Amino acid sequence: MESVDEVVVLKPEQCSGCHAPLSGDDPTPFRHQVLEMPPIQPVVTEYQWHQLVCPACGETTRAPWPAGVPSGTYGPRVHATVALCTGAYRLSKRMTGQVMDDVCGVPRSVGTVSQSEKATTQV
Repeated sequence: MESVDEVVVLKPEQCSGCHAPLSGDDPTPFRHQVLEMPPIQPVVTEYQWHQLVCPACGETTRAPWPAGVPSGTYGPRVHATVALCTGAYRLSKRMTGQVMDDVCGVPRSVGTVSQSEKATTQV
């Protein structure tokens, strides 16, 4: 691949025949590339939604909900991945829930998979 994230240089320190020290560079080293999936870990954001009582009039006011924050437990990428599994890959709801848990670390029940499908089709 053209895009390499890390290069590990492996150079012999001594001759395998006479054990003399070696130095320098090989102008055309053998290249061996290994492709690996990055670890998938869900990002959990907790919104602590405060409401405060006005000391002047006693009115209780809650902070406004930020734009773009889902009202449900799962974000748009979770819904999109569920839609990909059940739609394009035609996995069952049960298998999709298992993939989401095993591969993505996002546990999903059959019911929440259905809710995700519904949320995705409403967009």
